[in-house]
Amino acid sequence: MFTYILDAKSKTPIYEQLYNNIKRDILNKTIQNGDRLPSKRKLATHLKISVLTVETAYEQLISEGYIYSVPKKGYFVNNIQKSVSITKSDTVPIPIRENLTRSDFKYEFKTNTVDTENFPFSIWAKLMREVLRDKDKELLNKSEPKGLYALRVEIAKYLKAYRGINCQPEQIIVGAGSEYIINLIIQLLGEDKKYAVENPGYHKIAKILSAYNINTEYLPLDSEGISMEHLIYSEINVLHVSPSHQFPTGIITPIKRRYEILKWAYEKNGYIIEDDYDSEFRYNGKPIPALQSLDNSGHVIYMNTFAKNLAPSLRISYMVLPWELVYKFDNDFKFYSNTVSCFEQYTLTKFMEGGYFERHINRMRNIYKSRINTIKDCISSLNSSVSIKGENIGLHMVLEFPQNTDIPNFVSNAKNNGIYISDINEYYVKGRHYCPALVIGYTGINNEDIIKAFNILKKLGLLENE
Repeated sequence: MFTYILDAKSKTPIYEQLYNNIKRDILNKTIQNGDRLPSKRKLATHLKISVLTVETAYEQLISEGYIYSVPKKGYFVNNIQKSVSITKSDTVPIPIRENLTRSDFKYEFKTNTVDTENFPFSIWAKLMREVLRDKDKELLNKSEPKGLYALRVEIAKYLKAYRGINCQPEQIIVGAGSEYIINLIIQLLGEDKKYAVENPGYHKIAKILSAYNINTEYLPLDSEGISMEHLIYSEINVLHVSPSHQFPTGIITPIKRRYEILKWAYEKNGYIIEDDYDSEFRYNGKPIPALQSLDNSGHVIYMNTFAKNLAPSLRISYMVLPWELVYKFDNDFKFYSNTVSCFEQYTLTKFMEGGYFERHINRMRNIYKSRINTIKDCISSLNSSVSIKGENIGLHMVLEFPQNTDIPNFVSNAKNNGIYISDINEYYVKGRHYCPALVIGYTGINNEDIIKAFNILKKLGLLENE
């Protein structure tokens, strides 16, 4: 007869204690394959517990396959073949230390940050409350595969007014981050295509393509953007470019080169993925029209994100598909669930409908322009031989130095003194820039800290007066 000590004062229920004891004896072979267990009533009487408690423990053992029942005969132990040890190892693995968001740098000229200090929290919170009040039932429903229709209407209006893009809401697909959008594009176009990315360029795109084992070329740039000579003689089908403000060089592709790229896509029957990641921020004149606005043959897939102009945590990106790919999505991919919560989509819709998005962009343009001017003043007072490129648009600029400048040593010394800056060569897969250069982001550092950081660089002798 089974003899188990069951503790009625324990937080673990009696049936679970009994279950654990029997399971342990089965695994340890104390109870052998085919052994018959006591009847529920007999075991309950022996252990002075209720029949229901024994029955609950037996049912759990049956459901997990440790025992089985035979009508009018009783309960029996199953044949448990252990191919590996189920007992826990005494060796405790050392956890990998996660790299959390804490920074070791006091002054950061990073390109992947957003100025959250100036995010309109009070307005966003007010709109969230309105959504909870007015859309309580809708929030519990599943969003359309392409994203909330009302949000896509607002995005279409915005693109027409500020990017020169005439599109219908049906062409727009909303997704959680640019990574999701790129993954969806790959599935729409097919993994058998040969892709090309800019070199230097945005590493994450290349890494996603590599994860799919996609044949990828890295095309060099010239002073007008992607090299047409290399593009024409390549065997690629899909080209990823950022013509309005190339990352990281800051090159703005002129109209002539844009038409040349469109001609390549038409003759090749290929696709262009236009990454328009920071084009809202133009500080002199109107925003440059998107490449997609010049496309009359349906070869440009336009993509953009709210992560750069609102907050990275929102993870709301979108793309505009040519009609041919819209039909393909509707036929083959409409079973997908949208990856952005309805709550965030409704809130963003209200944010755009109320004109708050436009006002926020205008405010941030003024803030960022002030920081650009501060950096330019610091450079002009320190070293006139440093030239500034790409400062009239986007969220970063490039500082070009004389040929004999040791940029790797410059960057290393700066980081050792609490200043994060990056060498443009970090963004090359192969090859080097035609001259030493730094990539300077200004979205995560205010004017006061910009001045302090440049004063430190001056004291270190990294920026000398002529």
